[in-house]
Amino acid sequence: MYRNANEGYALFDNVAVSVYDLPSGAEAIDSTNAFDGSNIARTGHHNDCFLASDTDYGTYAAPYDAASHTEEYDYLERETKYTSMGGETCHPNSPRSDCAKAKEELEKFHYTYLNSGYHMDVLNGWESDDCMQEISARLGYRLLLKTGSFGSGAAPGGTVPYSIEIENLGYASPVNERPFQLVLRETGSGAICAGSDNSEDVREWFGGETHTVDGNLVLPSDLPEGTYEMFLNLADESANLRTDLNFKVT
Repeated sequence: MYRNANEGYALFDNVAVSVYDLPSGAEAIDSTNAFDGSNIARTGHHNDCFLASDTDYGTYAAPYDAASHTEEYDYLERETKYTSMGGETCHPNSPRSDCAKAKEELEKFHYTYLNSGYHMDVLNGWESDDCMQEISARLGYRLLLKTGSFGSGAAPGGTVPYSIEIENLGYASPVNERPFQLVLRETGSGAICAGSDNSEDVREWFGGETHTVDGNLVLPSDLPEGTYEMFLNLADESANLRTDLNFKVT
């Protein structure tokens, strides 16, 4: 999928489809339609000349116009809160392509990915100016468990209350839906049980925000007595990938 903020089209199966017409007051995706499965909700943004000029080589309206630029930036900031955003650099353009502006716009537009192989003059500049490590760490989501409180014990068939505070240090929220699941593992036998909270949608764990999850883990009535460790498991929704560690957030 590709959407260009200036031209206003997307590609579905290699067929161009009109998506919106900036700058005529288009409405960005929001919480009411971001996850409804429609084409517009599933179309991401890609900037293939990030920071290369005032218009990013025509990604935004060219020639540069301050009013149009502001409208496009406002639209893109709101929409990429809910859609995938990525791209690549294509030309050194100091000071716009330097660390300060790069970090500002990567955060503003909720970047999930960047091409690590191009343009090397820009990327090497980020290395020498000591911001590449931060950028690499913050692309996409980066979930940090800040606090967690849990019931110390419960009988089989009972419940374990929990309260978890997670901070997303990344630029973006997870793109894919992932069921929220807590897993208990007995420290001796390795026996496992799990419980899900279907009210949680990790796609709403937005970058730069802290999210609190409160609930009660219901224990199976036949759960063996013992001492258990608790883990957070955010697996891929696909049954074929659910147990694949390459597609888990744990």
